[in-house]
Amino acid sequence: MQKKWMILILVIIVVVVIIGVALSVLAQDNQPTQPVVAIDPPSGSTTNNSSREIYTVLTFGNGVFEPENWLAGGQEMLDRTVATWASESIGGTSLAEYLHFNQGFDPATVVSEWFNNEWFTSAFSDFSTWTPQGACAAGSTTLYEFALVQSNLNYVLRYWVELMPPDRILAFQMLFPEEQSSLLEQYARRYNANLFDCP
Repeated sequence: MQKKWMILILVIIVVVVIIGVALSVLAQDNQPTQPVVAIDPPSGSTTNNSSREIYTVLTFGNGVFEPENWLAGGQEMLDRTVATWASESIGGTSLAEYLHFNQGFDPATVVSEWFNNEWFTSAFSDFSTWTPQGACAAGSTTLYEFALVQSNLNYVLRYWVELMPPDRILAFQMLFPEEQSSLLEQYARRYNANLFDCP
């Protein structure tokens, strides 16, 4: 189990790095990403925590991931804000990327222009294979389902893309070992009861 856990952590770190590189290349303003050094305000600070975007992104996992089973983390960058959740006991990982489109985007075309085969090839380049299993949409959210293989281990992944006009897109994914696909179903339903799988 420890080997699987280490592989899952490695996979999520690599996916975050790859998506970051892809965004940097594709970003309209081509600004370099720089992490924000401090996320938590110093004790006694009068800073309003709700104004930090990292807190907004972490709330997407509220009601989904039990704090006693999942470790959460996050990072603010110029072109996106990232939150991660990982559970050693369950064997799952999740990644939320709150993508910044400071010049806005065209809701009619942004999903097909950005979240296409090239995007996913880059995002999943650390896996030996990835296979689309389905895609469906409801309102401003599109769900993609994938089967992935890494180091002869099979994984299942659900990847939601939610438009948040005028200048944000939430890309939210859950990755579980294939043998835990029933758990993925439960967590996916918690995350989005209206679009948790594709028929």
